[in-house]
Amino acid sequence: MLLGRSGAGRSATGNTLLSQEHFVSRLSSQPVTTTCAEGRREWGSWSVVVMDTPAIFGGSSWDKKKLADERKRCLDFAAHKPCVLLLVTQLGRYTREDRKVQKGVQKLFRDATEHMMVVFTRKEDLGDDSLDTYVRTADNGALKKLVDACGKHYCAVSNREPRPERDVQANEVLQKALQFIDQQHKGPRRQRNLLCGCMGY
Repeated sequence: MLLGRSGAGRSATGNTLLSQEHFVSRLSSQPVTTTCAEGRREWGSWSVVVMDTPAIFGGSSWDKKKLADERKRCLDFAAHKPCVLLLVTQLGRYTREDRKVQKGVQKLFRDATEHMMVVFTRKEDLGDDSLDTYVRTADNGALKKLVDACGKHYCAVSNREPRPERDVQANEVLQKALQFIDQQHKGPRRQRNLLCGCMGY
């Protein structure tokens, strides 16, 4: 599952993973995603399912029933295995809103960090620096705690690149997700569905 506040790049990251412009993604002062939606693609021998979700954690003006319905859809989605939680945050901007999302996700999925990877958007902002160097030298204590809690599983994407470059990045993210699953589930793979979801603030 992909997690993240509005504006962090959840839908754009979902489109990168799907190798098509499936989810609506545009600059807006208001959340663009208003209900849970899924996209699918074949990747090698795997069927990849990506879920995009609306602002269901903290600060939402929705009524309780709407929030409960969307959260239940997320729980139902995550009940299928294997499922990876991808927490999307903008490079250099892990904010209080991001932390609210993280806490909300951990409240909904009590073992969330055991299944979570951090995905940084705006990879282009790294310049000539490496992502490992950025994470190691970051002066954001909350971000470092998150990365540690996730077992230092992280990667970065640039959703503004042309499609061929984005496809390369999608392969990297999905390969890391698959390796993550292998670490969690020792033994032969019996299922060929890889689930990701986009959850918002």
